[in-house]
This record gives sequence, structure tokens and C-alpha cells, in this order.
Amino acid sequence: MIRPASPAVVALCLSLTLASACGRPAAPATFPAAPRFYQPPSAPLPPSAERAYRAVAPLVDGDTAMEIVRFMDQYWRIAGNPGFNASIDRIR
Repeated sequence: MIRPASPAVVALCLSLTLASACGRPAAPATFPAAPRFYQPPSAPLPPSAERAYRAVAPLVDGDTAMEIVRFMDQYWRIAGNPGFNASIDRIR
């Protein structure tokens, strides 16, 4: 039987997944302004992803999460390299 993950673990995994999806070479960048209005996804989330989202959404501050993603986006990350370590230190 698989034990459900705690909300903190799920939030960390989602943050790291989002950040790793944006992997680019290390270079400071300017970031575009956030969209003025929420734009829903063009396709619905799978039911399991929707359940995970609903479980952690009340626990996550969107501005803080985006700050972490923007910080991590400046690094190319692979376990043990400086960008990975800096990202882990920032999350802690």
C-alpha cells in the first residue's frame, strides 16, 4: 500500500517539477510581468493532478512560489552542481 505524501512534500515536488521544466543555461534574466488575468489551462487536468492541486493550493502562496521558480530558473540544475545546491538552499 502506498502511503499518501504530506502536503509539504507534494508542494516541494510540484515546485521542483515546475522549476525543472524551465531549465536553461545559467544566466540572470529579466522576467516578464505576470499576466493581468488568470488564464485557465486549455485542457482539464487529469483527475489525480486535480486532486493533488486541490490538496496543496490552500497551502501555497503563489507569489512566494513564483519567486522560488524565478530564482531556480537562472540555473542549470543536476544533482550536486552549484545551481542545484543553491536551489535547495533557497527552498530550505
